[in-house]
Amino acid sequence: MPRPLLSYKQALAWLYGLQRFGIKLGLDNIRRLLDELSRSGGFQAAVGDLPPSRGYGGPREIALPWKVIHVAGTNGKGSVCAMIDSICRAQGYRTGLFISPHLVTFRERIRVNGEMISEDAVADGLTMIRDLVADWDPHPWWQTRCDQRCSIRCFSHYSDRSRP
Repeated sequence: MPRPLLSYKQALAWLYGLQRFGIKLGLDNIRRLLDELSRSGGFQAAVGDLPPSRGYGGPREIALPWKVIHVAGTNGKGSVCAMIDSICRAQGYRTGLFISPHLVTFRERIRVNGEMISEDAVADGLTMIRDLVADWDPHPWWQTRCDQRCSIRCFSHYSDRSRP
């Protein structure tokens, strides 16, 4: 029996409510979720086997269908990303921007060509992820970091927006 769709506010409450379970460092959980999304059709990515590691069997190598610029560091990441996004769009490129944390609204975190993700898209994507992980045993989704959960929603939104 399908679970009810979440509203925007319910979806964010679900997402942030998972923080009370703590976190598990490492990438096993996010790899597992990317693999599941790829298999279910909720995410377009090339998935390949890597040698087995601790935890979830053999980890998956996920090849994103986009070119990615990853900005890391202590200060200024948001400003640098905004400038890169602006420069790329001025040159005619289609862009996706993911920043964390947000300043005012969660929707700021995920943008395509400068447009923030809609409340409905946030709710739909988080509902899909909630339903996908609901029966995982053990339930590692509780132990993923919030930024990993947001990244998954970001990737699936970019995938949705890139389909013809």
